Amino acid sequence: MKQLKILMYLFIILQTAQILLADTDSSNPAKLSRPCGLSENMNCLANGEVADADIINANFEALDNRINDLTEQDLHLFSHLYMHNYDPYIRTSTNDRYLIISGGNGFKESGGVIVARGSKNSYNPHGLDFLTGGHTSMLIVSNGNVELFGHQIMHHPDPYIRTSSNDKQLVLSGGTGWAHTGGVIVLRGSNEKHNTHGLDFWAGGKISMELHKNQNVMFNGHQIMNNIDPYIRTSSNDRRIVISGGVGWTPTGGIIVVRGANDPMNPHGIDMYAGNKPALVIYKDTSAHFGGSVTAQNFIKASDKRFKKDIKPLKDSLSKALSLKPVSFYYKAEEFKEKGFSTKKQIGLIANDAEQVIPESIHTDREGFKHIDYDTLTPVLIGSIQELNRKITTLKNENNSLKKSNDFYAKKIAWLEREILNISQKIN
Repeated sequence: MKQLKILMYLFIILQTAQILLADTDSSNPAKLSRPCGLSENMNCLANGEVADADIINANFEALDNRINDLTEQDLHLFSHLYMHNYDPYIRTSTNDRYLIISGGNGFKESGGVIVARGSKNSYNPHGLDFLTGGHTSMLIVSNGNVELFGHQIMHHPDPYIRTSSNDKQLVLSGGTGWAHTGGVIVLRGSNEKHNTHGLDFWAGGKISMELHKNQNVMFNGHQIMNNIDPYIRTSSNDRRIVISGGVGWTPTGGIIVVRGANDPMNPHGIDMYAGNKPALVIYKDTSAHFGGSVTAQNFIKASDKRFKKDIKPLKDSLSKALSLKPVSFYYKAEEFKEKGFSTKKQIGLIANDAEQVIPESIHTDREGFKHIDYDTLTPVLIGSIQELNRKITTLKNENNSLKKSNDFYAKKIAWLEREILNISQKIN
């Protein structure tokens, strides 16, 4: 401060070299001319004029007061301030409260302010405040946090926010962070042990979702979609979506595969796996394949007359039923593990043989294997029973006719026997 005063004194003395310092008679004071401009209380002399000691002393007193005012209050610079010190700085006095750098009208709506706060400042000590238009825009806190009171808008063509070179983690927090009243997004780098290169989303002190570097997404709660027509779909390649429980495709997992148009296996279909075996396969033609036993209260098929046309009675049902060859057998469960066949003894028909008799009951799958629709055998069996019933009725009627004839002839024979007996008695 003393150095600044000395410099100011030297500056004034050099600029007022026209003042002749002399003891003059007070009855002949120098004439005052123009205002000096440095201080309202300074007396200015015309060039070549002299002043008495009182005038000179008054000038120095006014100059000293002005220097004190400038050093203790405001210092207005009308040009740039250049500091050539090797390590230049502007700081507050020893009370270390705050330093204000102001543009415009300062803390008003038409001003901008930077406040560098010291250790003795009660608000944000050791921090920096940035105010624009009378409002706090940003705070830099002593713990390294940066608090923004508006939007952060980045105009870079490829903007990003990242951690430093240690590449650990970047935390975006709302509310009180990891507490129950906060929400947090954690962007993890290569030096972070948990979920390296991933993203964590926390809600109310609990982790809600994790995005892993292998592109997996882990939900720790329910996924609720409130859209009026919600859906989950694949990208434009439209291959498949896999919904897995447990370990998936293993004996301890369960899987539902929803297949798209570009899936080479069962396009537009749905596959359900129980453990590592296919339990149900639904094809795009709505046909379904069950890999195990099906237990249900009812199996209902559409059978209304209004659904049908070209209705004709079934013929030769009995001969068809008699041509079928019921057999017992075992499935090749080891050879066809993916089919989930039972290892128990089975009874049924061979589809390849039955196709020669009732082709309507046989279906060939996409791999060329034959399957029997046993439901369609029911009308054949009903028809064969009806044919047998008609034959039995015919035989019964014929039997009744024969019985009547037999009774007639029996009576005739009995009458003849009696007549013969009478004749024999007369002859004797």
